Amino acid sequence: MGVGLILTSPPDRVEQLFSLASRMGFRSWVLGRITEGTGSIKIKLGWRGGESIEI
Repeated sequence: MGVGLILTSPPDRVEQLFSLASRMGFRSWVLGRITEGTGSIKIKLGWRGGESIEI
């Protein structure tokens, strides 16, 4: 069991965020993209045949 945290970042800052997470001992993944104008994040679920959800 572990701790999970969802962060949002502008596309041009993702590599910096990954680098920081790695230096601190965390693993990181890009889960989706922010759907502009809606305040929601669209996540593509690779383990469910590419289905997408919005949170």
